[in-house]
Amino acid sequence: MYNKRFYLTIVLPIFLALAAGIVIVVLNNKSILHTRAEARVAGERSMMNSEMTSMREEQKTLRRDEAKYDKIIEDNQSVINNVESLRSQLALYDTDLENANATNAELDNSISENQAYLDSLNSIKETTDGEERTLKDGNYKSPSDLSPGKYRAEGTGIILLKNIANAQKDRIDLSITDTHSYVFEIASGESINVNGEITLTELISEN
Repeated sequence: MYNKRFYLTIVLPIFLALAAGIVIVVLNNKSILHTRAEARVAGERSMMNSEMTSMREEQKTLRRDEAKYDKIIEDNQSVINNVESLRSQLALYDTDLENANATNAELDNSISENQAYLDSLNSIKETTDGEERTLKDGNYKSPSDLSPGKYRAEGTGIILLKNIANAQKDRIDLSITDTHSYVFEIASGESINVNGEITLTELISEN
């Protein structure tokens, strides 16, 4: 009976007090840990919010830079397009200039041929036709093949007149002249090269 009272009056209250203390300590530690966890989470959340704010600002800056670069690219593309357009126009001008030069050369050639024809007409008025002969591909030298003097060539061949040094002094394509004829003089030592076939008539002066 005494032992039972001892346990009930002394041991049990002590045990309950210890148990209550343990519970209080545990709960207090949990509260402290919870408070610390909340503080840590709040700190991390604050850091994340700060980082997100910084990233948003950086994103805005990048977008502004992107817009600037797009504008620069657009301006440069416009310049490139203008340069390409100018190059195309220059190419057209070059082509027109080449065509004009070619036409001018053709006109000069036509003038030369007409002048030669006029000269030949003037010469013919002062001469009479002499011996007529046919010349084919080959080289004919004066005086061995042709007597020195004035001649009229007719046909569609090509004539190359060469001087004593065998250098070309004239070239006539009878196929493209208006009358398919050409009057020339040949001196001793000079020669005529015929490509094709021509009729050669000696022109004798009336004086």
